[in-house]
Amino acid sequence: DLLIGHRGWVNSIAIGQMDGGSVVVSGGDDATVRVWDLATGEQIGSPLSVATGPVQAVVIAEDQHRLVRPDRTIRVAFGSRETASVWTFAKTDTGEGAWQKSVMVNVGARILALAWNPPSTLVVAAELGIIALEFARLARS
Repeated sequence: DLLIGHRGWVNSIAIGQMDGGSVVVSGGDDATVRVWDLATGEQIGSPLSVATGPVQAVVIAEDQHRLVRPDRTIRVAFGSRETASVWTFAKTDTGEGAWQKSVMVNVGARILALAWNPPSTLVVAAELGIIALEFARLARS
């Protein structure tokens, strides 16, 4: 089944676990990041509108052993133009979602891809090269 919601191209997806089930995070040319329930194909909550432009890359920024816990939150990193951002998405009791910004960093070049190295390093592939951003305050036990 198709996950329908983006207006334009979907540039990047990531898969992870939230609330005991599989979710997909997507980012696209419509400058939004969306979270989807993989089992139902339904979007969870409202999309995050990104002020910096189209979303080129997304990654679920979590530790592997944390991904198997039935938590109602996920941490998402995404790249839009020259800005790398980390946000937390929390699923509410009503099935909606709430976004909370953790950090935004301008890396000085267009972002092409992202990877997460637990517990708190975002690796950014940008036009100028590869940059490792350490976010000590984002580390979770």
